[in-house]
Amino acid sequence: MDNANEAFYRKQGDLKIMQAAYRNRALSRRDEGHLEKDLALFRREEAVCRELGLRDTLRNCLLDQAFLFEKMGFPNFAAPLRADAASIEAELMHRSEAQRHTET
Repeated sequence: MDNANEAFYRKQGDLKIMQAAYRNRALSRRDEGHLEKDLALFRREEAVCRELGLRDTLRNCLLDQAFLFEKMGFPNFAAPLRADAASIEAELMHRSEAQRHTET
């Protein structure tokens, strides 16, 4: 997604479309060897996920970034991302458990 499209979707309030576009573009290019560009797309996706509160998608985005850092030979950058993703996973599981208890 280029800057003009990003500005358009942001103006329209379609941040979810932006998030999906970043993700799809990065995932579709992942095997082409453009790791730095893919990482930039995942970071943009991360920002939108944080802005919209998309915790589940944010977790996946962080794991994708960690994978790319590991593939690039930077496992020290991947570890904190994996830890953040695990924290979000625990939060989501706790939220799900709490919701089940209130439904019964």
